[in-house]
Amino acid sequence: MKSQASLSVAQVVEELTSQDPSVRLQAARRVKHGVIGNQGRKSLYCKAGAVNKLLLLLSSSSTVVAQQEAPVLDELVAEAAAALGSLAYGSWARARLILEEGAMPAILSLLSLAHPRAASSLVRTLRVLSELDPSESSQRFWSSYPSSSPS
Repeated sequence: MKSQASLSVAQVVEELTSQDPSVRLQAARRVKHGVIGNQGRKSLYCKAGAVNKLLLLLSSSSTVVAQQEAPVLDELVAEAAAALGSLAYGSWARARLILEEGAMPAILSLLSLAHPRAASSLVRTLRVLSELDPSESSQRFWSSYPSSSPS
């Protein structure tokens, strides 16, 4: 595994699909730490496909976490969720992208299965994603969900 400074955004995103769970975990951490406070890098990671690959990590982890086969996967869930939350933070467009890529089902399927640290990270990510601008553009997304209030 290369040092963080020598890896490009594309290389880090590619590592998110490694067969080695420890490489995937390190890549999720690199995404999370690489985008904090940096709107430009957030956009680069989104354009490089990080959202889709982080969501694949969450989706593929749900059965393994449920079967409690690999403790490292709980840490991976926590880091992947935190990376998604960091990518979404500060941009309604990125938050919508993450939601439209399928974040809600992936997060909700893991929430009841995850250990406390991962569950906390998943909840924080849900909070970030729920703070979308109530403009018409985000209403297009939310209108596809049934209302919880009686009509």
